[in-house]
Amino acid sequence: MDFIRKSPKEKRAPIPGGVEPLQGGLSHTFGESWLMQQNRKVREARKHEREQELISRKYSPAMVQRLTGLQGDSLTRFIQHINLSDSFLRDATEYDISVRILDSLRTYRRRPASTPIDTLATP
Repeated sequence: MDFIRKSPKEKRAPIPGGVEPLQGGLSHTFGESWLMQQNRKVREARKHEREQELISRKYSPAMVQRLTGLQGDSLTRFIQHINLSDSFLRDATEYDISVRILDSLRTYRRRPASTPIDTLATP
């Protein structure tokens, strides 16, 4: 039981075969750049989550329904038709989004019934 009483500062006995145990934890094993890369990925994911939360506060199917009066499949098709980009939604005010939705609604209602939605481009 002599090995139990040894202090942690004492040098460890070599492992048979000549391999020494690594000291220094994850940064020694994977390198500083790996850890920095993982931290960057976490920061980017959090930033993306914050942006999506901001967008969902400014733009939602309920908002589109309130502005247009559309419901069900008509609402779903219209939302696919307007296809607002994340960059527009992130930078625009609620007023800008409402104006774009109402302008798109006019275009959507004027289109011929046989025109597929995905062929209609929005500015």
